Amino acid sequence: MNNKTQAGQSLMDKAIEMTGDIDNSFALALANGISVTDDLQPGTVLKSSGIVAAAIAALFAGAAYVLATAYAPKPAEVLPEGIGFWAVGIDFKVN
Repeated sequence: MNNKTQAGQSLMDKAIEMTGDIDNSFALALANGISVTDDLQPGTVLKSSGIVAAAIAALFAGAAYVLATAYAPKPAEVLPEGIGFWAVGIDFKVN
């Protein structure tokens, strides 16, 4: 079982991977002294709170599958502004 977190993983992802049950997110948080909503840094090693659903945990034990569902919004694209970038009749209207 891999207890080391990877990029984009939440505590709920690790709870499913390590214990086989998302309900163990709270027990996993308590065992590691963190909050369920904390952002996990890649490479953090978590203490296990015990396996509940062995079949599901075994699916992730071989590391063939990695859950990484943490939401990371992409930064908004900033378009250049100003008279040097405007085109007459498109961005810059002349009345």
